[in-house]
Amino acid sequence: MEDAIRLIVTVLFIGLVIVAIVFLGIFFLAPLGKLNGVFSKKSTSTEVVTLPPLFQNISSGNGKSGAGNNTENQASGPAPQSTSGENSSAVAPPPQEINAITPPESTEPVISPSDFRLINQSSQITKSDIPSGAIDLTVGNGAFSPSTLTVQAGSIVRLAFISGDDGTHVFKFDNPVLSSVSLGVGPGGVRILTFVINKTGVYGFHCDVPGHAAMGEVGKLVVN
Repeated sequence: MEDAIRLIVTVLFIGLVIVAIVFLGIFFLAPLGKLNGVFSKKSTSTEVVTLPPLFQNISSGNGKSGAGNNTENQASGPAPQSTSGENSSAVAPPPQEINAITPPESTEPVISPSDFRLINQSSQITKSDIPSGAIDLTVGNGAFSPSTLTVQAGSIVRLAFISGDDGTHVFKFDNPVLSSVSLGVGPGGVRILTFVINKTGVYGFHCDVPGHAAMGEVGKLVVN
């Protein structure tokens, strides 16, 4: 009788162990296997992730980011075009010729101090004191009268310089060699200039009072 009870207990224990194994396999080992399969799938699979364009530029290239390259291109700007060489579109204008300004040639004769001799410059006198044979030269109102005088080379010239208005006038030659001749008269005054010129030519003269020559107080002495 005791052996039968022991057999029954043994069978029941074995059945409980089997049930426990089955229960453990259903409720514990099966979920664990599925979990291991999920982790194994994740570890062996490769997921393709699409990056935004900015990060794609960063991840490509020879160690240089696309954004950096764009920044450098924007900072540097377009390459300057060469303005020299055969391919240059800008053509320099041809040099303009500069015409040298030639000063007008002086019409005054080239003389030396020995070609002119000053004899006398009188003080102011009246018209009644003008010596005979003198050449009258009246100045006033913007003109000389006469404006042209003619004398002989080497001869003594007596020139009566007369003020024909109420102003002051100064007789002076244009030739710098004759600059020592300066004869001034007051209103209605007269002065006598006595000189000799040995060289023929045309000698200009003018009134040396500022502005008078511009008004027309100029003349010429012709030496034949």
